[in-house]
Amino acid sequence: MTRTSIRARITAFAFTWALAGCPGATGPQGPAGPTGATGNAGASASGATGPTGPTGPGGPTGATGPSGAGGATGGGGTGVSGATGPTGPTGATGTTGPTGSGVAGPAGPQGPTGPQGPTGPAPNTANFVDLTSNQSIAGIKNFVDDVGLGTTSPAFSLDMGSKTDGVLLPAGTTAERPTGADGALRFNTDFGGYELFTHGFWFRQEPVLLSDSTRTRVALTYAGSDQYWVVPAGVTRIFAKAWGAGGAGGTRGGWGYGAGGGGGGHSRGIIPVIPGESLRVVVGQGGIVNQGVGYNYGGGASGCQTNTDNQYGSGGGGLSGVFRGAKPLLIAGGGGGGGSSRYWTGNVGGAGGGMTGQKGESPYGYYNQGGNPGSQSGGGAASPPGTNGWQSNAGTPYQGGHGSTNCYGGGGVGGYYGGAGGGYVEPNTMAGGGGGSGYLDSSVVFGVTLTGHFREPAMSQDPDLSQTGESNTLTAHGGDFGAAGADGFVVIYY
Repeated sequence: MTRTSIRARITAFAFTWALAGCPGATGPQGPAGPTGATGNAGASASGATGPTGPTGPGGPTGATGPSGAGGATGGGGTGVSGATGPTGPTGATGTTGPTGSGVAGPAGPQGPTGPQGPTGPAPNTANFVDLTSNQSIAGIKNFVDDVGLGTTSPAFSLDMGSKTDGVLLPAGTTAERPTGADGALRFNTDFGGYELFTHGFWFRQEPVLLSDSTRTRVALTYAGSDQYWVVPAGVTRIFAKAWGAGGAGGTRGGWGYGAGGGGGGHSRGIIPVIPGESLRVVVGQGGIVNQGVGYNYGGGASGCQTNTDNQYGSGGGGLSGVFRGAKPLLIAGGGGGGGSSRYWTGNVGGAGGGMTGQKGESPYGYYNQGGNPGSQSGGGAASPPGTNGWQSNAGTPYQGGHGSTNCYGGGGVGGYYGGAGGGYVEPNTMAGGGGGSGYLDSSVVFGVTLTGHFREPAMSQDPDLSQTGESNTLTAHGGDFGAAGADGFVVIYY
């Protein structure tokens, strides 16, 4: 807009204001007139803004128009879940932290006794067994107090005093022996006997006396020939005992002293048998005084190689045993014959039995002249050459060897292997014969073979060994000087 236009407008405004006159005082407000009709819109010339007039009363509120229809809800698409990814590897376990070492606090005072609780469940039968009934205990159990079998008031660590049967101990072979502890007891099935461990060793326990009075007893004495015993029906085992015969005592002849014969050995054991089979039984003959050339029943040899000057050495005793035909099952060796001496009675025959019999005596500086005993592998060896190179005869299977030349030595005896005859050395020795060995077949259970001691037989205290009172007639004993040896003896239980 130009300055000329502005000026013209101001002039027009002043001119108009002059025509109208000056304004008077404002009169009172009149009543409101009716609302006029809306005029046509004027030109849009902008006038100066006048002062604000008083606010008129508000008109009535118009009616609310109807709500417009809502638009349709758009469909939302459902997304598909992706596949689960693989599990990651487990992380390494962290190291355990050090254990704290806190100091335990002092014990608190004991609280008052609480009320009695309800009765608990029945005892655990896995750890408690009524041992008065037939029950087994599996596994390892610890019994702190004494244990009673058949009693509720045991007086010892293990009390079976009210029982009347027996105790079955652990059994096994020698190879199955456990680590020993002093006092351990077991049954060894290799030799059929008990063994006790003490101070680092297992000791075999030898029963002193054995007999079973509840079984039938059959006693067999010397008969001069083989005897046969038939196993009864239903019998599959027998318990047999045998004693070999004693050797005869030597005589002094032209010297000063004779010497006693050796006692018989002892063997025993349980033998498996077949009902109805016939077992051959040999009961040895006692040694014969100044026996001529030959053998007695059971293999005892004379003291003579010839019958010349038969007044010194005497014969050995015969073996006793049980055989199945020709097969030996159990043998007890006989005792050697006694010899002679100018000095004393020391040339005694060796006792029989055991794995090896006893050597005949020759005590006057000529020990090697004593008759050598039989063993498990061979007969006793002949004595070394004595006076004039003469020597005794060796033992052989089941038979003894003769004394030295003429009748100058005690005879050897029968056994599994026989003992040799005694040797001869001047000026004072015609030695005693050697004892024969015992034997046990591998089928024999609880088997024992024992050696006697000079004139005394092995197991002489056994009640089954019959004794007749006089020393020279006791069964299986060696004869006193100048006396016959006692016969052997066999007893069978089934």
